[in-house]
Amino acid sequence: MMGDGQIPLPPLRQELRLHPAPDDVYGAPRRTLEDPIRGRFYQLGWLETEFLANWSDSPEKVLRDVRNTTTLRPDEAALTSFSRFLSQNHLVHLDVTTLEHQLAQQQRQEHWFFWLMKRHLAFRIPLCQPDPWLSRCLPLLLPLMSRAFVILSLIAALLGLWLASRQWEHFTHGFSYLFSVQGAVISVVTIIGVKAVHELGHAFTCKKYQVPVSTMGMTFILFWPVLYTDVTGAWRIKEKHRRIMISAAGMLTEALIAAWALLWWNFVDDSILRSVLFTLATTSLFLSLSVNLSPLMRFDGYFIFSDWLDMPNLQSRAFAMARWAIRKALFGWQIKPPESLPLSRQRTVIVYAFATWIYRCMLYFGIALAVYHLVFKALGLLLFLAEIVYLLGIPLAKEIHNLIKNRDKLTMNGNMWRTLGVSGVLITALLVPWHHTISAPAVLMAEKQQQLFVKQSARLVKRAVVSGTVVSQGQLLFQFTSPELDQKIQTLDIRRISLEKQIRSYPFDRQASADLTVIRDELLSVKAQIKQCTRLIQQLTIRAPFSGHIAGVPETLTAGSLIPAGEVLATLTGDKGVRAQAYISEHDLSRVRGMRQGVFIADEIQTSVMTLSLERLAQGGVSDLRAHPGLSSPYGGPVAAHIDHRKQAPIPQQALYAASFTDPEAAAPKTQLRGEVVIEGQAQSLFSRMWNALVSVVIRESVM
Repeated sequence: MMGDGQIPLPPLRQELRLHPAPDDVYGAPRRTLEDPIRGRFYQLGWLETEFLANWSDSPEKVLRDVRNTTTLRPDEAALTSFSRFLSQNHLVHLDVTTLEHQLAQQQRQEHWFFWLMKRHLAFRIPLCQPDPWLSRCLPLLLPLMSRAFVILSLIAALLGLWLASRQWEHFTHGFSYLFSVQGAVISVVTIIGVKAVHELGHAFTCKKYQVPVSTMGMTFILFWPVLYTDVTGAWRIKEKHRRIMISAAGMLTEALIAAWALLWWNFVDDSILRSVLFTLATTSLFLSLSVNLSPLMRFDGYFIFSDWLDMPNLQSRAFAMARWAIRKALFGWQIKPPESLPLSRQRTVIVYAFATWIYRCMLYFGIALAVYHLVFKALGLLLFLAEIVYLLGIPLAKEIHNLIKNRDKLTMNGNMWRTLGVSGVLITALLVPWHHTISAPAVLMAEKQQQLFVKQSARLVKRAVVSGTVVSQGQLLFQFTSPELDQKIQTLDIRRISLEKQIRSYPFDRQASADLTVIRDELLSVKAQIKQCTRLIQQLTIRAPFSGHIAGVPETLTAGSLIPAGEVLATLTGDKGVRAQAYISEHDLSRVRGMRQGVFIADEIQTSVMTLSLERLAQGGVSDLRAHPGLSSPYGGPVAAHIDHRKQAPIPQQALYAASFTDPEAAAPKTQLRGEVVIEGQAQSLFSRMWNALVSVVIRESVM
């Protein structure tokens, strides 16, 4: 009989099955509950198993029977929680009204955003139900699953490795062949085939231990197709080592194939078959082990690790334990962990949870970055945003909601004070506008600096300076001669004299006047050419345009050398006055309006600091760093840039604005100095700086 006000328990479904399961870490008995219709398995503890064994429609009777037949003392809350678990997983018969309400609630709980994120991360398409076919083929393959065959395969691997070492250069040449078109095609086809055999390894191992295989099909992980085998039925096996064997069967199958492929490779001539064998022995096995051995993603390594710990649903349980540890560390909550585990096991699953979270973030952001660069930028940015929300934003919002919901459990303990203190420091560092200086990469040079060169091809007559010579304004530096110009002037001068004689000898009549006009025009042209040649000859004498010191004079520059037009002879640098060319980021441009000066700090420690006055701030961004390539990252500079091979110049990754700073009285450096100009700008918080940078990247990249 039920007590007044008690809600009857729903009846259990008759087709449910209980299987033996290994005891928990404390030695308490456990059972595995199978739902054969839905293909689901649930591991139950001692208390849950006793609830099932004494199940009836009366909660009071179930609790009384469990207390009378065992040493357990459950309360009504424990029974209600277990009944809710059975209902949510459709393990009981529900009336139509309750079932409709439950389904509607589940649909409301799964928002479209979560549905889309889950489906884009992974979804399955079942293709076949292979159990009957596997049962017929199993007897034929049992010899290949024996210990004797494994030992024989190990011997084959060692023999194949020894034979391959005798022709090692030829063997390793197969790696370079994989990068050819034909080699890549052969490799891809081979890997697809061996992955199918990998899944059959799982399936036949299941059948060996008398576990049915319900489905085989295709899983799409971030839209990348991967074969899968549903071996959920392995949870009905009590022996841990057998479950581990089922999880590892795929990799072991590939290892056996690799062993025999390596041996066979030594006896086959160069051909497509040998390329296939090489792929089986090396590339395929390496890729399989590198992916499947990791327990951080839900591949073979995860299930091996889960079986080894004897913890079904390892990830969800580890995540719950990690959240409990975070709450305890941050707020000092004195609450029980999600489940009772030994301290060493507890630490293991917490470390595993944090490692999985970090790995997932790196993997998904890496995929978004690949989409950004390889597909199109807008989709990559959307994936970045969606994954930040899904992996960071939503879990953080849930924790804040949980914190508010359980605020009555919060006490001002040491953990809480530490969390508040660190949070206060971080918030202050993020939001307070303490960042007021702006650093712009810059190059310091002499304000007066000029390259000296001859404007036309000429022969050197005199070199009056060498590198390091100090000169004064107007001093002779180089003297050149040009026989071609001299000859041209002589020819033009002869023509000038001839034309002048013709003009003097012409009679003064109408016909002669017309001819005289033509001769005079030609004379004017000849005089203009003579004047131009004279100016060019004068330019062959190179004098110092200002006082300074000479640098960069080639040692091969000697008297009699023929110098082509435009070749640099030397560089003249003034002794007084400096100029710094700085490049200000677009993020800092609004903060430097109204600035008047900046401080140049060179990368070289021994160089003194200089205070310079602003001369000019460009209104438009620079297109390249051709003028100062040493500031770009390809040449070891601080400005992120890439080389444009068409322009033969470094192109900055972000918009930069050139600013010139000068000091006409400072001593000029002998060479250019790389450093930075520090400017006092408008104060800005770190959060504002990061937000502006993010918005700038989104705007710039989304329109590219």
